[in-house]
Amino acid sequence: MHDGTLPEDTFRYYLIQDHHYLTAFAALHEAIAEHLPADQAQVLLALNKGSGEDTIRDKMHAELGIIATDFATTPVAPTAYAYISHMYYQLNEVNPQAAGGRLAALLLALRPNWRPPGQVN
Repeated sequence: MHDGTLPEDTFRYYLIQDHHYLTAFAALHEAIAEHLPADQAQVLLALNKGSGEDTIRDKMHAELGIIATDFATTPVAPTAYAYISHMYYQLNEVNPQAAGGRLAALLLALRPNWRPPGQVN
């Protein structure tokens, strides 16, 4: 990407997959918030909204002509599916009696990708 040799079609595909993942990630925040006390839910939802990733991606989508139809007609790739499945498995299947209790199980669902805004992995 840095030297401009990445084919545009490859980058478009990446952005579409990233959209699938980020859409599921945002929905996961909403689902987790339903299980938290109101004050904690507000903090979690604010962290997700405050990331700014959607604004950056929207600009790239527009520049590359990626539209809603592209998202709807491009299947989720196996890697994105695995990440999304992992998150929802943690949310729905992890034993809430495990170390840390239900809150820990819910927060584990946000891994492998959550980080505070502005922090790069």
